[in-house]
Amino acid sequence: MGKPVQIDSDQLALLAAGHKMLEQLYADPEAGLDFKKIIKKKFPQAAVPDLDAVTATEKLIKPLEERLNKWDADRVKEKEDGQVRDLQTRFDRITKDHGLTEEGQKKLLGIMRDRNIGNPEDAIVIFEKDLPKAGKGAKPYSSRMNFVTAEGEKDEKFKQLMTDPDAFMVDGMVDMVNEMKNKDN
Repeated sequence: MGKPVQIDSDQLALLAAGHKMLEQLYADPEAGLDFKKIIKKKFPQAAVPDLDAVTATEKLIKPLEERLNKWDADRVKEKEDGQVRDLQTRFDRITKDHGLTEEGQKKLLGIMRDRNIGNPEDAIVIFEKDLPKAGKGAKPYSSRMNFVTAEGEKDEKFKQLMTDPDAFMVDGMVDMVNEMKNKDN
């Protein structure tokens, strides 16, 4: 032991209060680790077993955390890549089924982007709705000429039209007059 020293009661109370405060900081569950780190930083040679154990554990855990974070990031990327492939497959199917040109594909993508539509099946409906409508023009055939049925019953009238159009017209007019007479009776 060292040489006895005399201190007054105020100094003793101050030393006792300081010691109590240091003990409380050291044992505090929330601030204790930070306090121990400060002690180790200021006095590197000081033995702080709790801090040494935490530091060693952190050194062991850090590579594991990095591997887990990389694994998680890889899974997220795989999922996103799968979603992109799925969307591309659906987009390609829609453009093929609807016969879209490269220009049409760009317009479809523009609709999807501008209207925030993630589904090409929905976007194609809007795309086709916005296409110019075909005007009413002459039909390439007459819908009134009913010469041939599925059973082929009226083939003879068609042959008559092709061989003798004048006789066909006369016969048609006679049939029409007879139908009108029958209606009146």
